[in-house]
Amino acid sequence: MALLALHGVHFRSHAKPGKGDIGFFDSEIQLDNNVFQPYGTVSGRLIVNTNNEVVCHEIAMASIGATLAGLSAGGRLCKPAKGDHFGQFDCEIELDKIVAKPFQRIFGQLVISNLNEIRCFGIRVQLDAIVNLKFDTKVDNRLSNHKKIEGILQDALEPAEGYYIASPVLEDLSNDDETSTRLVVLQPGTYTYPFVLTMPGETLPAPFRSQYGNLHYKIVAYMASAFCYVQVAEKALRFKGYNNLNQLPNYLEPIKNESGFQTSMFSKKKVITAIMTLNKRGFLPGDDLPFVLSIINPKWFVVRKISVNLVRRVIYNVNGATKTTLVNLDSFENTEISKDDEIYCEGKLSIPRNCMPTYNAKPVYSVIHLIQYQVKVAEYPGPMKGQLEVVIGTTKESVETLMSRRMSNLQVEDNPYPATTRERSNSTVSRLSDCSVVTTTSMPPNYSQLNSRAVSLLSLDTLPPHYDDLM
Repeated sequence: MALLALHGVHFRSHAKPGKGDIGFFDSEIQLDNNVFQPYGTVSGRLIVNTNNEVVCHEIAMASIGATLAGLSAGGRLCKPAKGDHFGQFDCEIELDKIVAKPFQRIFGQLVISNLNEIRCFGIRVQLDAIVNLKFDTKVDNRLSNHKKIEGILQDALEPAEGYYIASPVLEDLSNDDETSTRLVVLQPGTYTYPFVLTMPGETLPAPFRSQYGNLHYKIVAYMASAFCYVQVAEKALRFKGYNNLNQLPNYLEPIKNESGFQTSMFSKKKVITAIMTLNKRGFLPGDDLPFVLSIINPKWFVVRKISVNLVRRVIYNVNGATKTTLVNLDSFENTEISKDDEIYCEGKLSIPRNCMPTYNAKPVYSVIHLIQYQVKVAEYPGPMKGQLEVVIGTTKESVETLMSRRMSNLQVEDNPYPATTRERSNSTVSRLSDCSVVTTTSMPPNYSQLNSRAVSLLSLDTLPPHYDDLM
């Protein structure tokens, strides 16, 4: 049901400095009519009684289905519920496979069974790859809460209406013209809409769930109400991420890092030097990672211990506020005491077969792999240390090979959900207009068409977002 209601009021008092920003007052909403009609309007007035001067900062209007339930969460926008906008009905996504790979097509169908009439302004199915972050930071004994929702796919738009992100991998099932906003009416019955989506071939992280947030890959169906897109069905995908080493120009080239101790803080001359060398920069899960650590020791210092670690660093970033986790994936140690003028230590680390790929394409979430080394010298209290950044990929086949394999598979690929459809943007889609659906050009009034009463009413988009239901 798409009704309008006065959503929330925020007042700040300047009459009592030092007593806080919130003043003391009584407020009441009076409605002209308590009988609500579908796609109708609700008019009324807000009455405020106060003995102090108050400044009204915000009065907002919102659909009952989208945000009235958000009053229990402090007046912030919550994820809209299907039943609040369209009533109760069954909706399910069926896929030919749940294991997704880059460049491959995913065949599926959306099945809707409804006992009552459904009115919407469109249905779309898309690939959702959304990072949800939520954590606290403490600076100078001040606790701050940080939340962020962001699409990880390249060219994903900023969140709209507080939670919805239009995916670049999307099929509109409702209109031949994706810019159309006509009202679609689904009479009681069962409707089946086949679709095909193609997994992108860009660098993507592996899914995760941690104390700071989560990322999942899903096929999600949305219905458009008069005010926002509402999720009506979803199906989880199994996707391990994608990072093609072949797209990294120098992944086969050797890399090295140098560290050491100087004679003094005013001199650049080193009295002992450690040089870590790797034969290449890029590796795959399950690979061995050989290294050579050379120590130039002209003063014959006593080298007591050499340690080398493969470390995964994960960074969660919400507008500059960050949380970082470190996980040691493999270690190497050499405790043979030596004071030779040249010391060579050769060894190898093992990359776990289930190692998640390196990812740093978007600041909101990064996965970095490091080779960290330390050399403990008897004559110095602290160790020499340094690090090298390596890349853990998922494949090293060329994009051309992967694409040609996909094209050859298309010749024999059997669509389990055939339909009378047409090709568009390399994907086969079915439209509601191809099925037995009643449509009309009548639409509910826009916010801009509603009468203002005593105050300026803000649109739904101005409400502060609330993502608790998504975490």
